[in-house]
Amino acid sequence: MDALARKPMQQRSRATLEKLLAAGVELLRERGYEGLSIADVSARAGVSVGSIYQRFDGKEALFTALQERILQTLDAEQTDMFTDIDRSLPDERLVSEAIGRLAALFRRHEPLLRVMILRGAVDEATRQRGSRSSVVLAQSFETFLLSSIRAFGHERPEIAADVCFRIVYATLTRRIMSGPRFESGADISWEMLVAEVARACSAYLLGLKAG
Repeated sequence: MDALARKPMQQRSRATLEKLLAAGVELLRERGYEGLSIADVSARAGVSVGSIYQRFDGKEALFTALQERILQTLDAEQTDMFTDIDRSLPDERLVSEAIGRLAALFRRHEPLLRVMILRGAVDEATRQRGSRSSVVLAQSFETFLLSSIRAFGHERPEIAADVCFRIVYATLTRRIMSGPRFESGADISWEMLVAEVARACSAYLLGLKAG
């Protein structure tokens, strides 16, 4: 059961909780953390404010449950994200495919990830919950690279795979958090950014000539 939600004992109560969580996630996607309110969740879900307070102590407790629900969705998508990549592909393509899967996950959930990243910058509990999910994703990504790449050019593959994940993660989260032109005036599309990061990581991991 989602954190801080008082466990519903009847089917009708469970259905009400699901409506609340679905409405809350929608509002977070549309308006962000600052736009989330108990009153608006009540109106969107068609559930009384009193019923919400029976389950959650306030906005922060509700947000905790919403973040847990969002992370459950992300974790479920992460589980098999790399399993169907054709491992007979050349090493450079394997790197590109894996990074492309990461980028697609971030792109699908961009508004909600932005909420969690920004909230995590000012709230330690939010940051810790997000970090746990990110570490699982890192392990999955790195395990794929280490078990699939046939010829690492880097002398320490485990370190290289970890740094590669950090490069991709930092680049994508920065883009999501601050937009495409925060740190540079160059107008680079999401697709081009992902392709160039994959190219750079391939050169780093495999010892390819950048060019």
